[in-house]
Amino acid sequence: LNVTPAVGISRTKSRPGEVTRFDAEEIAFHKRVQEGYLNHVHEFGTPVNINADRSLSEVWYDVRTAVQSIIS
Repeated sequence: LNVTPAVGISRTKSRPGEVTRFDAEEIAFHKRVQEGYLNHVHEFGTPVNINADRSLSEVWYDVRTAVQSIIS
């Protein structure tokens, strides 16, 4: 699941619970993490990049479709 840092940060602010160390990091940190992930994800097989900036129902549909294509 690929979520842009800005969307990810905004989602952490709306969830219950305490702020984690990662939540408190600046957006530049999250951008570097995302870039690193995208640069190396191909090393773990054939990646399926799902845009997780969208609604839960849209993301779930894509996840289900991707899993079904792998197991069928």
